Amino acid sequence: MVLVMSELQTLNQYWAMTRPTIEEEYRFGTTTNYCRVVAEQIAQILHGQGETPQIAKLEHPLSLIPVMYERRIRWQWHEVCAAQGLAFDPIHELPPMTIENYITSTFMKPELIRVSYREYEPLE
Repeated sequence: MVLVMSELQTLNQYWAMTRPTIEEEYRFGTTTNYCRVVAEQIAQILHGQGETPQIAKLEHPLSLIPVMYERRIRWQWHEVCAAQGLAFDPIHELPPMTIENYITSTFMKPELIRVSYREYEPLE
């Protein structure tokens, strides 16, 4: 999926463009694992709105298993955009939820998930 960032004005528009594709891929277990791209694109939108986003990397000692996709998807790691303590990920509807709620409502065995953050660095 290639998105022209100048065409994206709001998170609502971004969600409308990406969510159907992500839902279809995850439903059939054909994920392309482009969470880093999605996180960076959301961060770019938030940065353009004056926020100071970060990229949160979630890791599990075995694998991350999203509960909503009935164990068809497993990741070694997953990245999401975070700002003001909220997780922005199109696998959930807007509005965003706290990082803690995102982890507990999205993944199996959330108590084993480690989260690290890096600052978003906009492309000049």
